[in-house]
Order: sequence, then C-alpha cells, then structure tokens
Amino acid sequence: MKQEWGLSMAQVERHGHGGDLWSAGEIFGVNPLELLDFSANINPLGPPDGLFARLVQALPDITRYPDPTCRTYRRKLSGHLGVAAEQLLIGNGAAECLQLAVTALSPKRVGLVYPSFSEYESAARKAGCEILPLYTSAEQDFLPELDQLLALIGRSDMVFLGHPNNPTGNHLPLAALLEAARACSEHKTYLCVDEAFIDFLPDGEELSLLSRLNDFPYLLVFRSLTKMYAVPGLRLGYAAAAESVITRMAEKQIPWSVNHLAQVAGEYLLEAKDFIARSQQFAAAQRERLAAGLARIHGVRVFPSRTNYLLLCVSGVSSYELQQRLAAHGLLIRNCSMYPGLEDGYVRVAVKGDAENRRLLDALTQALEGER
Repeated sequence: MKQEWGLSMAQVERHGHGGDLWSAGEIFGVNPLELLDFSANINPLGPPDGLFARLVQALPDITRYPDPTCRTYRRKLSGHLGVAAEQLLIGNGAAECLQLAVTALSPKRVGLVYPSFSEYESAARKAGCEILPLYTSAEQDFLPELDQLLALIGRSDMVFLGHPNNPTGNHLPLAALLEAARACSEHKTYLCVDEAFIDFLPDGEELSLLSRLNDFPYLLVFRSLTKMYAVPGLRLGYAAAAESVITRMAEKQIPWSVNHLAQVAGEYLLEAKDFIARSQQFAAAQRERLAAGLARIHGVRVFPSRTNYLLLCVSGVSSYELQQRLAAHGLLIRNCSMYPGLEDGYVRVAVKGDAENRRLLDALTQALEGER
C-alpha cells in the first residue's frame, strides 16, 4: 500500500514514534504508567548496573553548562570505536544527528526504502526535500533488490538505510551494502546508514560500515545508545562520517544540545563491555521463543528479525483495533499501519522478558478470539 506519511491526532503514534505512553493513556482511557510497553524497542534487561549511581554522583555538576562539543566523551568514544574524534558528532539522540545530516548537506532528492523509520522522511520533509520512494514487499521480507537500490542511488542526492531496518528487524547482506556504498561514491550520493539496533547482533561489528568510513567519503553511520542501554530519557546518539561532513553538521547543531548527564552516561556505558554480549544472548533467546509463540496463534504472521522487536501481520482485525484491545489488557503495541509500504493489520512488538512475553501471547490470543 503506497501511502504518504501522515498521522491523526487520534492515533497513539501522533508524533511518529512508539513509546508514547501519555498519548496512549489519553486515547484508551488508561493509566499510562500502568501500561506494559511493547511499542518501544528497548533492551529488556534495562540499563547496566551502576549507571544510576554514577548519574546521582554527577548531579551536582548540572549547575554548570555542559561541554558544548562533548570533548571527553567524544575522545573516549573515538578510542572505543577506532574512529578519529574529528569524524564523530555527538547528538541529542540519533534523531538529532539524522536531522543535522539533512540540514547541513542540503540534498534536493532523498531516497527512502519503505517501510522504514519515520524520522528519515520527517527530516527530509522538514528540509523541503523531494522524496524518492522505493517500496518493498512482504514476499521479499521488505528488503530491496540490489538493482532497485542502485537505481534509487543513481537518482538521489541522499539515501537512508536502516541496518538493521525498523520496523522489520532484518538487514541487507554486507556485500549488498558495500555495493551501495561504492555506488554512492560514484554518484556523489550521501549514504546514511542507521545502525541504531546493530548492537543487538552478535556479528554487528562485522556487518557495520563504521570501520570503512575512510573508504567511502559519502558514507554516514548513525548509532544510538537509547536501545541497547535502555536510556531513551537521556537522549544520546552519534554520527560518524568524513571530517568535512562532521564539520558541516556541527555548524548546524544548537549549543549544548547534549546535556551533562547524557555525556556522563555515555562515558560510563563505554565500560559496560560484558553487558552487550549478555543482552545479545538474552534478546535472541527471548525473540525466538516469542516468535514461535506468536506463530502458533491463528491469523498471525511473524516476519524474520535479528533484533529485539518483531513485525507482525494480523488478519481479521485492524491495527488500531488490536492496539485498543491490548490496551484494555494493559499492553501497548506499535500500530504500523501508517508506515508507507505497510497496510492495515501490521503491528510491531518489542521483545521483553519471559513473563512479559507470555503476558503478550495470552492477551493477543484473547484479543483475537473475540473475532472468531
């Protein structure tokens, strides 16, 4: 279904994202703090041990302005990633970095592979860009064919790719991604690769283009600390690209965009090495169990994912109606029917712990039994 992005104020996703418990509370007449949130893709293990204590320790420093260029965190992140500090921009979440890329690089035509994270289109439309859509299908697991992608690159000034993609949870093979990066260098098209969920893949660093920045001058890589470290309220992410690109983006960034506590958290989280491996194992095991349980429910199709969320297509009920029924059970899921390239019946659920996932399976079974 090829539709333009647009949200009604009657929808929970009126701001284009999951995790909006406040809107859900207003619309469904429930206490937002009592909702179990499956609409936001956050690490089910929560933040690493010791983070809260470190933030409490840093609280007295909020009486001073934060470092406007995040020097200490950027230097430590540089050493952690093996990327020059001058090639890194720290942002108020990866979403700010995405917006800065469009604002600073001024593309006229932006290529988008649908379905994809709504912020790509939102950033492009705010900048007055023309959107060049490439629609994928369920038959191809919503991944573009390489020849289609290369054709899109040839017509665009900038192309966004989720790697892994949101809301599908899958990704292109590395060989195809490298071919796309080479084509972008040839056509002088900026390739914006969103790696917000790549930390959940055990082979994520092998699949990442981060180590190949110097090979592709038109490549930008975006990452978020929100998902893996379960700190969406702090807003922290970064972009990595050629120094000249980062300089242009930094010139458009508002002063003190990243607050002091977020910078302190960023430094602390670099030390949580065992946490990522443990989170990967936990999320993968829970994802497989949840996917198997969902597949056993009549009328539910589960799409393959390598992340901490699953895209579902549910027959016999609208996405909004299903969201409403589950809200009555105290659960919030992501309505995906407004994603360009998806139709009514598509929803996304985050992967949580065993007890929470069982609660989702029970509630979904009861919600769908009412239709039969």
